[in-house]
Parts: sequence; C-alpha cells; structure tokens
Amino acid sequence: MENEPAAYRFDTSEGYQQAMEQLQYADTVGGDAVLGVWIAGVKNSQVIQSDGYISDASFDVTERIWYQLLTESGGESILTPVYVDTITGEMVVTVATPYTNASGSMIGVIGIDLSLDHLMDYFSQISVGESGYITVYDSDRNIIYHPDSSVLLRNLSEVDYSENMRSLLENNQNSDVVSYKRGGANYYGGTRYIDAYSWTVLACMPGSEYMQETTIVFIMLVVGFLFCILITSLICFVRTRALLRPLKTIGVVAEEFAKGNLDSDIHRSTNDEIGDLEEVFSHTAGKGFAVVADEVRNLASKSAEASRTTQELIEASIEAVERGNELVTDAAKDLEKTAEEAGKVMDSIAEIAQTSIEEAQAVHNVTMGLDQISSVVQTNAATAQESAASSEELSGQASMLQNLMAQFKLFEASSPSNEWEGMEEEPEEQIMSHTVFSDKY
Repeated sequence: MENEPAAYRFDTSEGYQQAMEQLQYADTVGGDAVLGVWIAGVKNSQVIQSDGYISDASFDVTERIWYQLLTESGGESILTPVYVDTITGEMVVTVATPYTNASGSMIGVIGIDLSLDHLMDYFSQISVGESGYITVYDSDRNIIYHPDSSVLLRNLSEVDYSENMRSLLENNQNSDVVSYKRGGANYYGGTRYIDAYSWTVLACMPGSEYMQETTIVFIMLVVGFLFCILITSLICFVRTRALLRPLKTIGVVAEEFAKGNLDSDIHRSTNDEIGDLEEVFSHTAGKGFAVVADEVRNLASKSAEASRTTQELIEASIEAVERGNELVTDAAKDLEKTAEEAGKVMDSIAEIAQTSIEEAQAVHNVTMGLDQISSVVQTNAATAQESAASSEELSGQASMLQNLMAQFKLFEASSPSNEWEGMEEEPEEQIMSHTVFSDKY
C-alpha cells in the first residue's frame, strides 16, 4: 500500500477478494450495531467496505472527519462525533485505527461504522435507579443519547444546566454525585469523561428519588449496624458465660475452703488459661490445704492466747486509769486549798506593804524634822559663841541652864514643830540653855 502509486485501485489488486472476506467476517462478528467495516488508502484515496461498496475517483480521504482526527491523535485510535455517513445516509459514529509504515507515517486506515440507532438501544438498557438515566455527549459536546429523543444532537450550550454541572461538562471533569438543576428541576448526578474518545457520560436521577434511595440505604445501614451489634453482643455474652462458668466453680470451692470443707474437687474443663488455673487450684486443694489447715489452727490458738493477754492488759489499764482519776481529784482539792492560803498570804503581803509605806513616810517626816533641828542648832551655836565672848557674866546662869538641859528628853514621832511650840513660853534664859545643849552635840 505504501509503495503503490496514487492510481492504484484495491478492487483490481490480487488481494482484493481476501481483504473483502476479512472485512465481511469482522462485520458479522460486530453484530447489528456495525453498519460496515472498511479499509481506506491515503495515497490512492480509495475506500472498500464490507458490504461491497468501493469509492470512485471523487472520494477524498482528507476531507473525512475520521482522517482529520487521526492526524491529530498522534497514531492513536479515535472515535468520531456523530455524523451523516455519505454512503448509507445514516447517523453513525466511526471507530478508526491508523495503519502506519516503519517511519510512523499514516498510509492507511481501518474503520468500523456504528449505527447511532443501535447505540441508542444499547444506552437505553442502562438504568440509574427507577427513573434515572444517562446522557452521552460526543467530542463536539452534542447529545448522542438521551431518553427524550427530541434533544438528540442538541449541543451542550443549548441545555439549561445549573452552573456547577455546566462547568463539569465543559471542562471534561470527572465528579462524584452532585446536586444540580436542569430546566428548573432538581437532579443528582455524576460525570465520567472517556479520555480516549473525548466522550462524556452523565448519569443522573431526579432529586426526590435520590433522597428516597439515600434514606433507604441509610435505614439499611442502620439496621445492618444494629444487627451486627446484636449478633456481636450475643456472641460476647455466650463466650463470657463460657469463660465465667469455671471461675464461678472456683469461687464456690473457695467458699467451701473458707468454711473449712477441704474435700471439694475441681476438674479441668478447658485448655486455656482458666483451665490452667483450675488445675493449679485443684493441686493446691489436694496437697496444700491440709498444711494450711494446720497453720490456721495454730494461728487460731495463738490468736486466742494473744486475745486473753490483751484483755488482761486492758483491764489493768482500766484500773490504772481509775487510780489516776482519784489522784487527780485529790490533787485538785489540794490545789484549791493552796489557792485559798495563797490568797490569805497575798492579803497579808498587801497589809505589810501598806504599813511599810506608812512607816517610810513617818521616817521621812522625822528626817525632815532632824534636818530642821540641826539647822536651828547650828544657828544657835554661832549665836552662843558670840554671846559667850561678850557675856562672861552669864557663866553662872549657863551652869544652871546646863543642869536644865540634862533633864531634856526627845520624844519619838513628835514633830519638831510641837517641840518648839512648847518652848515658845520659856524665858530667854531657857533659850540660852538650848544653845548650850547644841554645843554638846
């Protein structure tokens, strides 16, 4: 095919019949959806088809949409948008695969034309819930399938989608279930972009049905979850009872041991840790509880003895406490008597103190009187010396005055003022005798 000239014709070549048989076989295998299987040459611009169609000289390969898409695909297979087949006049889509030479240049094309009607029958069998459906957009964003045939081949730009769904479809994005509106009605749907063929499939269902299905699924999940919890709880309960049964047996035997019945037996019932515990408890009961019983009896005997000793000590302590109470009572009485005597002593000390104050005052008064007498005596002595120098003639009288002074007595507690009051009425001669008395002192 690569080395043949542009005037080369498939129908006049030696391999034409064999090629037609292979095309017809592929057509039969494809079923009713296949309108035809064909081969196209690039240099000779000729097409032969499984139904016997052979293009004439007016046929131009480069004007076909599948050729244009193949030149842009980089050697990959393509799926065309819906178009009207020039041979059959029907709405078809074409699956085309390039045939390349060693250098990678396309020299031929192998294609299959699929009937849009049969594709729509196939798509109509796909259901989403009860009333949901799919919408298929080709690479030109034209609707090639929808349950409402009136919207077929309508472009995406002509459909009244909400902004979020329009953005997903225009940007060829895959999405999970989203809420959107079309023509004012609520829908829930998701998109899938077929990258190899640039087709987009939108699966959707009405909003009311989606909420109903969601509620049913939620209820089923809740019921299933509760059922699982119930089954798990039942299994745990049965298993727990099986585990606790040996422990209850051990507890009963332990109570019997506590009551003094050491003849109880425990038999191993399981092969797990509880069974090991039963076996150990059984061996302990059979071999060690006799020794334990002896020790318990010894301890009981010692406890009784200690109890008696403790009772005696308590009785002795009670007696000591009673004696102590009596001693405390006696001491309290003695302290009361001592307090009374101390009160009397304090009264006596107060009287003595008062008397001492009075005596101290009297001594002070006497001291003051003596000071006054001393002052007067000194004055009289000076006067007497002067008188003696000038009055020698009175010496006789002085002797008489001296005799009188010998008879003078000083009374205690008498104030100097009283003594001088008695002396005011004495004559001048007696005053002189007082002066002589002062000289002697």
